[in-house]
Amino acid sequence: MKVMVVDDNEDIRALFSTQLMSIGATPILCNDGLQAIEQYRLQAPDAVFMDIAMPDMDGLQATERIRLMDQGACVYIVTAYSDDMLRRAARAAGAKGYYLKENLDSLFAQIRRQVNARHLS
Repeated sequence: MKVMVVDDNEDIRALFSTQLMSIGATPILCNDGLQAIEQYRLQAPDAVFMDIAMPDMDGLQATERIRLMDQGACVYIVTAYSDDMLRRAARAAGAKGYYLKENLDSLFAQIRRQVNARHLS
């Protein structure tokens, strides 16, 4: 399973990378929305975890562009912002879910379940 992590924070990318590799997933790391669009086109990941606030192109714009390229893209917003307007904007952009960075343990548990389910089928 290939999972793209898009975040301008190097520590967050490293945390995701470590967690993903520990469960047998292959991380694809990007530091902004423009890079994410390019890498999505090249690598076709199974899932994308996208921050919102990034330089050059924010995560909502990148999510919308990725979903235009691939209507089946599984893009999840992972952010520090607990804001109903941003949740609605993420949904409108095509995000499949909205997770807070303060709850990453529950997100990693969900990823593990998905990876394990793929290995069992």
